[in-house]
Amino acid sequence: IEISDILGFSKENLILKIINKQEEKILIAFNKKRITEEDIVKAYKKSQEHNLKYSILSMGEPAKKTINLFEAMKNLDSINKI
Repeated sequence: IEISDILGFSKENLILKIINKQEEKILIAFNKKRITEEDIVKAYKKSQEHNLKYSILSMGEPAKKTINLFEAMKNLDSINKI
């Protein structure tokens, strides 16, 4: 992994533009034990600003509620509005 740019940093997170296997991505590292759905959405929005895929790095696992959401969405075919 090669760091190509530092996009932001604070006590809570570090946002880097990286190159991994010839592909440019955003890496967001969180300095906390649990990441939440809100953290993931913020990471997604930051990646959309730069039109790049993103990866998340944290000191622990996602919150149980977040893991349950991931599991529920694995087999989701569609959501429709009536």
